[in-house]
Amino acid sequence: MSKYAIVLAGGLGIKFWPKSRENCPKQFIHLFGDGTFVQNTYKRLNKYFSKDNIFFVCPKEFKNLLIEQLPDVNDENIVIEPFGRNTAPATALALEYMQYKGIDIDSTVAVFPSDHIINNLGEFYESLDDAFEVAKKFNSIVTIGISPLRPGRTYRIIRK
Repeated sequence: MSKYAIVLAGGLGIKFWPKSRENCPKQFIHLFGDGTFVQNTYKRLNKYFSKDNIFFVCPKEFKNLLIEQLPDVNDENIVIEPFGRNTAPATALALEYMQYKGIDIDSTVAVFPSDHIINNLGEFYESLDDAFEVAKKFNSIVTIGISPLRPGRTYRIIRK
């Protein structure tokens, strides 16, 4: 089973004003950890996914910031949003782009925001293993860390 990651690196991210600004939103600033939010996200995911299997979605205004902060990311792995429309449209755009690039439609894809803080990486990677297993077995969407708001074929993994 091929595994891919989509990192959502768009949005205004101005909630940490004055540190974050319209031209440098929160995903590109340093608040916690060794780097900016997007750098820490990439570092975390790069230990689990192949570098070539990590895709980023961002508006064209942030592409240079993304390249500056993540110089080893292949330009072909950056999907440019024509305009911001939140999680579902950004994910759909990335999936469409990945299919256009020839990625097998039977692959399993995980979507990650670029501004989360995750301290327990061992548990995070175990949760990803479980989520990928459940997603493949039941051909379904799996959420980690949040409870679904409405019924559907959604499975939640809880670690004790």
